[in-house]
Amino acid sequence: MKGRHLWFAALLFGSWAIAVSAFAAVPSATLLKAKQDAEGKGYVFLTSHDEIVARAKKEGKLRVFSSQ
Repeated sequence: MKGRHLWFAALLFGSWAIAVSAFAAVPSATLLKAKQDAEGKGYVFLTSHDEIVARAKKEGKLRVFSSQ
């Protein structure tokens, strides 16, 4: 019985992971226009998680400020 639950959980997680990657951030026309407007004003506008991670690794440090 326990093995069946683990198999079901793995199948459910795998399905979710595939669905998330299939519908992952494909920039829309609105997003691309916002990016062009922001870059025109001198801002950096990153549209994907991979770009953000690459820039963060390049910078080499992270500060997080959190408040309620």
